[in-house]
Amino acid sequence: MMTIDSLKYHKILPTGHYKVFTERPKIDIARVKQIHSADLISLKGMEDPSEKECDGMIFNLRGLNRAIAITTADCMPILFLSKEKGAFLHAGWRGLAKAIHLQEKIKEMTPHYCLIGPSIKHRSFEVQPDFKEHFDDDEFFHKRDDKLYFDLAGKAQKDILAAYPGISLEVVEECTFEEAKYHSYRRDHTKQRNWNIFHL
Repeated sequence: MMTIDSLKYHKILPTGHYKVFTERPKIDIARVKQIHSADLISLKGMEDPSEKECDGMIFNLRGLNRAIAITTADCMPILFLSKEKGAFLHAGWRGLAKAIHLQEKIKEMTPHYCLIGPSIKHRSFEVQPDFKEHFDDDEFFHKRDDKLYFDLAGKAQKDILAAYPGISLEVVEECTFEEAKYHSYRRDHTKQRNWNIFHL
């Protein structure tokens, strides 16, 4: 059973559905213990990965009979789909700097589709000057009112389009910081999370 009141976003994908809830939906879910790394695991059968420390799961689409979940509160949920497999990632600035979205395991899938879900956008992601040490691309930094901002999703888009030729890439333009319907750590210092769900 899905918790309808907490459903804040729904998109029908080329294969399956992507949904965002602000509470954990009451369905069978596979999730991992996210640690802002670039590590991925491959799900096998009905194993419970909840104690595995990593930030992404690769799974077979055929026979998938549970939901795959990534939790966020400003970071990017990134979903890749190929003909036979999917990969669902948690990517904040640390994961992006470590290139979680460019891992060989994902490239080996030959993904044809990618979705970046709701996350903090460049208008709201204020950073300090020393943050530039983590990224070489000046084009994704901009100043406003003497403050420095970084375009997390923009950087991810550029990387993905360059790494996966011909991929169809979609970005949910909603900002978790600006949209009160989403949980945002930057806005509220909340421990609550947005439940990003992929299911067939």
